[in-house]
Amino acid sequence: MDEVEVKVLDVDRNALVKKLLSLGAKKHFEGEIHAVSFDYPDNSIKKAKKTLRLRTKGNKTYLTLKNPVDNPNIKIREEIELEVSDFAAMKKILESLSLKQWRDVKKTRISYKLKDALFEFDKYHGYFEFVPEFMEIEVMSNNHKEAIKKIYEFAGMLGIKKEQCLPWTLNELTKHYKKS
Repeated sequence: MDEVEVKVLDVDRNALVKKLLSLGAKKHFEGEIHAVSFDYPDNSIKKAKKTLRLRTKGNKTYLTLKNPVDNPNIKIREEIELEVSDFAAMKKILESLSLKQWRDVKKTRISYKLKDALFEFDKYHGYFEFVPEFMEIEVMSNNHKEAIKKIYEFAGMLGIKKEQCLPWTLNELTKHYKKS
């Protein structure tokens, strides 16, 4: 299944949550997320624009491989994910395979679900704390055209213009705010 998503900056979470609830959205998740990304010493995973991530979300742990899908206007990544029972043990397995940790991200997420879309408000902690809270609109689908259409429709319902929907990665997001 592919993850199709955009980031929306400078959000007023309270106003957007009010709109989401009025549209019938339900709270899907609230809690801490800790994500660690891994690569080989030659950075072959990053060079291929892939991400290998071990992440805790609440009390669950997931190992995820994200593969890029070429689209300049919206972020699309093939996502292969499985739940694992033990973060520390999985981290040790990855490290024993010569994978090295290259990023460590901690954030608080509040997520709402409306139909097949997620609206996720993220606030980073620690190293990335300088990035203000933002929202992601995400649809999981193998039909990219339909998913993109849904994202822009939902954005419009929330009063968000298409130009405000950014296909940015975490790297692009941090570069934007470091310049500010």
